[in-house]
Amino acid sequence: MYRDLQNAVKQFEDQPLMTKAMRQSQTEALYDHYDRVVIRVQFPEKLTLQGVFRPREPVAALYSFVKAHIKNEKLSFYLYTSPPKEVLKDKKSSLAANRLAPAVIVYFGSDVQTDHYMKEEMRGRIKPRLEAEKVVTRILKPSFEDRVGGSDERVNMPRESGGAQASTSNSYRRSQASSFPQANTARLPSGAQLPKWLTLGKK
Repeated sequence: MYRDLQNAVKQFEDQPLMTKAMRQSQTEALYDHYDRVVIRVQFPEKLTLQGVFRPREPVAALYSFVKAHIKNEKLSFYLYTSPPKEVLKDKKSSLAANRLAPAVIVYFGSDVQTDHYMKEEMRGRIKPRLEAEKVVTRILKPSFEDRVGGSDERVNMPRESGGAQASTSNSYRRSQASSFPQANTARLPSGAQLPKWLTLGKK
């Protein structure tokens, strides 16, 4: 089902004579049946931050979410998807329009090199990966079941190397934070190693 959705998105993007706004609008419509989406942000320090968002929230909301959990909030950083590497530059566009739904991995990048980017208090909240997967299943399974008519199809999050989980608040969200170690056999960007988990899930 997830693969079918991605194929449908690609077909829209490949259509000629469509403006950028038209493509974004049609892409967003494909994700409208998802009430929330899960995004995992993988840091160079081998920690992954997990957040829950609304599909039509702007990319700026994701940047704000990450900024709130790094040590230096004045640090210049960027977020990107891979492969291929595509920096999320248009912060006014929606998460859905950038195909950051229903569950994706985004990478943290910065020209400033440091051993640890994430706040120390977040680094101290390590939990098993299973906790993050439970959050994903709880959030996405209702949407999948609505789409497939109430089937018991299992919801799987794209795999990545490790992470941390937390929830922040923004009107409908309440803060909760946790983190956990994780082992994973997923293919990582060149030179990357398996990180630990810090999951942040917005409600």
